[in-house]
Amino acid sequence: YEADSDTGIIMLHMLNRNRNDWNQFAEQLQKESYKVLSIDLRGHGQSISKDGRTVGWQTFSEKDFNDMILDVKASKGFLEQKNVKKFVVIGASIGANIAVNYAAEDTEINGVILLSPGLDYRGVKSEGSIKDYGNRSILIVASEDDEYSASSSKTLNDVAVGKKELKLYETAGHGNRMFPNTDLDKVIINWLKSNV
Repeated sequence: YEADSDTGIIMLHMLNRNRNDWNQFAEQLQKESYKVLSIDLRGHGQSISKDGRTVGWQTFSEKDFNDMILDVKASKGFLEQKNVKKFVVIGASIGANIAVNYAAEDTEINGVILLSPGLDYRGVKSEGSIKDYGNRSILIVASEDDEYSASSSKTLNDVAVGKKELKLYETAGHGNRMFPNTDLDKVIINWLKSNV
């Protein structure tokens, strides 16, 4: 989603989903003048292996899931070629864990937004990374009816050391499913304007 901006947003989907989950919100961000890249993580959507055969996530090991940070690295490189200078990674569910794990290693990431993160999804852990992420801005969003994610989000917010914000809805569901019945789109856009 092209825009005349030096700020790029990388969007990471939930397990067993794909980049199309972000279409509507990506268009909103584009209208707000952000360059947006939503990707199919390895083993999802149209991502395929080098030999041309589709490899589904169902056969993945913990290492394969953790290697998804390399998909984020490639996405950042793509946006750098588009003259992006500031980067935000938004992830939902396991995508949230991948987002903070990548950002912990790449200090050029200016902000992270975690939708329904977990302390451990398929061996992709988040607590150590959120500490390593340091003083950069972070927004964590979950819903109380999604108990594991809500409790994980509270823990992550407690251990985060930078400029942090925790938003908890009551009955909004998990990951991208929080968008339709909440003001999540406005919450994220306002956070971006204040923090990036």
